[in-house]
Amino acid sequence: APAERLTNDVYHFDTKDHVFEKADRFTERQKEKEAQAAKTEKAGKEQPDQKPKTKKHDMEL
Repeated sequence: APAERLTNDVYHFDTKDHVFEKADRFTERQKEKEAQAAKTEKAGKEQPDQKPKTKKHDMEL
């Protein structure tokens, strides 16, 4: 078994994504998520909002 060693590293566990990582990697991942969300949001705004069309029945009673 490897010997124990002390480090100055700080770790973080993300309960949503179930990821255990160093704190500096966590902040990088959060920035990437925000950039991706902004990109997705921007792409969503370019498309006009479409309302679902109501279907009319061809046959009447």
